[in-house]
Amino acid sequence: MGEKLNISPGELRASAHAADTITKDLGRPLSKALEDIAAAADSLRHWSVGPQLKATGEGWGSALGKLRGRVGEHADGLRMVAAGHDVNEENVLNRFKGW
Repeated sequence: MGEKLNISPGELRASAHAADTITKDLGRPLSKALEDIAAAADSLRHWSVGPQLKATGEGWGSALGKLRGRVGEHADGLRMVAAGHDVNEENVLNRFKGW
């Protein structure tokens, strides 16, 4: 099982970068989609579907915003784990230097 958990700090940093890219790339499309839903809900406000559309858009907006934030938090966590690997490697190197 141990060999399955062998992930290099470089791979962790690359994954963190990918998560950062996803977080950044989702920003504008999500904002645009939520603006469009809000505009559609406003134009249909006199119909029974208008308030329902507004509530749905707000619910999805909140959920997707939280998801986007969590992806960013995971990117930070991946960088922290990579830094921890670097510190451990340095400690082992220093401890066994000169043997």
